[in-house]
Amino acid sequence: MQRYLLLALGLISLGLGILGTILPLLPTTPFILLAAYLFSKSSDKLYKWLTQIPRFGKSINDWNENGVVSNKSKVLCVLMLILVAFYIYFLTKFTIFIKALITLTLFFAGLFVTSRPSGEENILRTRIL
Repeated sequence: MQRYLLLALGLISLGLGILGTILPLLPTTPFILLAAYLFSKSSDKLYKWLTQIPRFGKSINDWNENGVVSNKSKVLCVLMLILVAFYIYFLTKFTIFIKALITLTLFFAGLFVTSRPSGEENILRTRIL
């Protein structure tokens, strides 16, 4: 039963990731990485298929092998986080507490992503050490 739940969550995450390639405020990379993780626990066939897609495979393999996030993904992530923060503050009617909580969450998400190594020099350094 757990395998089917993980598979269903993986398919939902994949769907959200694919939507994120089209919709500007929906992030792609976190959903694709989550889908890869969920597929790795529930379906080897879907995991292998996902890692072989040119659009997603390199990012998944870089993350799995070296914990690397590309500079392009970092920039896009930070831009999207900033856009979401502006949207939350200026276009919603959430209370200031909710806005602060969301902003804090966005800040730590951005901090996590930007603190990951990126680029070939980091991969080489990781392999040498």
